[in-house]
Order: sequence, then C-alpha cells, then structure tokens
Amino acid sequence: MDTSWRPERVVARRYRLVAPAGEDATVWRAVDLRLGHVVAVKRVRVPTGDEAPLARRRAVRAASAVARLRHPNVVAVHDIAIDDSGDPVLVMEYVPARTLADVLADRGVLPAARVARVGRQVAAALAAAHAAGIVHRDVTPANILLAGDGTATITGFGPAGSGDDMTGAPAYLAPETARGEPPTPAADVFSLGATLYTALEGNPPAGTADRPVAARGALAEPLMAMLHDDPAARPTMGQIADTLTGAGSPPSRRNIALVVVATLVSGLLTLLLLTTWPVGRADRDGSAEPTATSSPPADPDRFRRAVTSFYAVVTDDPDRAWSLLGPALRDQGRDRFEARWRDVADLRVRGTPTVSGNTVVAEIEYTAGGRVRETHRHTLVTDGGTVLIDSDEVLATTTLPGGT
Repeated sequence: MDTSWRPERVVARRYRLVAPAGEDATVWRAVDLRLGHVVAVKRVRVPTGDEAPLARRRAVRAASAVARLRHPNVVAVHDIAIDDSGDPVLVMEYVPARTLADVLADRGVLPAARVARVGRQVAAALAAAHAAGIVHRDVTPANILLAGDGTATITGFGPAGSGDDMTGAPAYLAPETARGEPPTPAADVFSLGATLYTALEGNPPAGTADRPVAARGALAEPLMAMLHDDPAARPTMGQIADTLTGAGSPPSRRNIALVVVATLVSGLLTLLLLTTWPVGRADRDGSAEPTATSSPPADPDRFRRAVTSFYAVVTDDPDRAWSLLGPALRDQGRDRFEARWRDVADLRVRGTPTVSGNTVVAEIEYTAGGRVRETHRHTLVTDGGTVLIDSDEVLATTTLPGGT
C-alpha cells in the first residue's frame, strides 16, 4: 500500500484523491479539478536506481499504447501524468463496479452462464488489445470489473519495464511466463482461462501429475483448451469470445415454454383431425382467430414511466424498486443492489429520458457525499405485461462543483 497517497492529496497538480477504489489501495477514485469529472488514478511503480529513467520512459510508452485502445470492455486511459515522485500516473475512466476478486470473496463461485458472459466480454476486449499489439500480462480476477448491469471490463494492463506491474499473479501465470519467457497473447489466454476456472471452481487451477487440472460442466472444453501447456495449442482470444457466446446457459423459460406449447398444440391438432374434424370442413367465416404475442411493441411513454418510476422509489422503497428489475439485474443479487443505492439521497431524474427501441437513456442527479450527475442506459424487458429494467449501464459520471 502506498501510504504517501491519502484523501485530499492532489496528484500531478490536477487530480484530487477521494478514496481507494479497492481494498489494496493501488487505484484511487479522484476528481479531475480541471473538468470536474470522477476518474480513477494509479501510480505505476518503477525500479529505483540507474534503471529508473529508462523504466519510466518504457512505462509511459506502453501506457500511451493502452490509451489509444478503445473498446467497451476496456477501462479507458484518459491521461498519463507524472507524480511529484517522478513516477507515471495513469488517469483512467472510473467504473463504479466491484472486482471479480471481491465478488468471488463474497460468493465463492459464480454460475456457469455468468462465467461465460464475463469470459466472452473480457476475451473480446483482449482480442482487440492483441490486434493492436498489446499484451495485458496480468489477467486476474483483481483486474476484471463487474458492473451492476452485468458488463465486465478489463483494467490493469501491465506497462513493459515497469517493475512489479509486469510480473502478474503467480496463480494465473502461463507456464512459459513462469519459466521466464516473454509474455505473449497466448499467455493472456492461459491467464484468462485460469481466471474463469477460479470463478467456476472456487480456486485457481493447480494440478499435479497424479491429479491434473479438470474443469466440469458446459465450460470444461473451452477452459481446458485455454489452459493447455503448449501455447501454440491454445485458441486465440477471438475464438474464445465466439465459443463462450451463449455457453453455459440453460434453456430459457421462454424457450422451454414455447417447446411445451408447440408440443401440446401439435398433439391437440392431431387429436382433432382424428376424432372431430370432418375432412374438407372449412371455417364458417373464412377467418382465423388472432394470436397473442408475448413481446408487445415498444411503447416509448410506457418505457419512460418504467424508468422514472424506478428512480422515484429506489432510495425510499427498495422492495418496490427490486420488483421493477428484470432477471439479469436480479442475478447480481439483492445485497449488491441495496449497497449500490444505500447512501444515495435526494435523487431526481433530469429532463425526459430518451427511448430507442427497448433502450432508455436517463440522466439523474443525487447526493452521495457530494452532488453527482450520472447518465444511465437501461435495457427493458416485459414479463407478463409488466415492463422491467433488465440492465443498468453508467455512461458518464460527473461530480458537480460545490455539491450543487
């Protein structure tokens, strides 16, 4: 832990530290004093002594490459500043989320379907990084962020030559990296496989000659391919993203219901034809009865009301707000939901939410220590005619100056 960083300290004459963003205090939530935005800052530790100048230059060069990487599942790097100590400071997008490591500490393991969703998103992000010539070097549960809407983002790209930042956690290192070989995209594949294995099984893969590593269930095949000892035998990140799409998901209740209904209808029609339906009989009026649909067309006003109704009760009536959530958000857990809104007060929706299809974008303001303004994007679903909020993605967060 870096004890020289503490709340209210201004880093690089621009970023005021607020609080650690994680338990290890390596990344801090801060406020950009120039723009008023909430950001995350991390000091890149470099070796001391004669190697320090070269290590700093290499760290800045590597961080600059990451800053050019733009992907929805990569935590964006906004700036590369220099601290008073002379060390580089990464200024990143602040993502209000928990690390996968924290989630696993609370829950132990995750369902296979959720592990597959996390893996697909992170693999897609790393595929983009590899295409840009960037190797992550430290893919672990501590560097994967999980937002309340199910979005997974990867952070913690290790700048080359930056001391401990390039080492990686031993439990997730590829065998060839542990032997001292330079990190490659295939090493990232192994590390992601080890991370997903941990989320599924509750511990990192650590086999022996007598008891080799073995994964279970629907994800066993892709995980074991990612954990292959031979780097050349591992799939690419793009292949992993494709493989994990939909993997681990049981048939949905809607699909099961459709199969059951289709079977019953088929059986009923056969019975009618065999027993009561005379050959050649036609409908008397020549028309067919209309069929009901389980997915009504988008209703912008109704969707706006669903979102504004949620925000109207979320701070004062969590039971009612919980009942307005769809299955994807409920999968995140009631405790996580209540923790997200527990310290929020004086919440209001600014302006009129915009609707596009089944997506609603709303801007809200609330008090949580200071006054905060956020833009949220929601995906809505219907269940038995009731409109529910099924995802919540924070597009922007701004701390208002003076708390107004």
